Amino acid sequence: MHAYLKMRMGSSSPAIPIHYNYLIQAAIYAALPEEMAARIHNEGFTAGKRSFKMFSFSRLMGWFTLDKAAGTISFP
Repeated sequence: MHAYLKMRMGSSSPAIPIHYNYLIQAAIYAALPEEMAARIHNEGFTAGKRSFKMFSFSRLMGWFTLDKAAGTISFP
């Protein structure tokens, strides 16, 4: 299953770290009911004897400025 999230950054939004996956994952968990978020985070989804965790990320898309020295990405 694939889910596509579309988010918009305001012009005054702060830069985000290059390793942004944690922030996106935290935002998704924060949007879920607490019990569901805890179950998905701790157990994942089970199929038989296997357990599958929830997230796999692609690169962010759109216009951005990369500051390698600071390790941040800004969206104009």
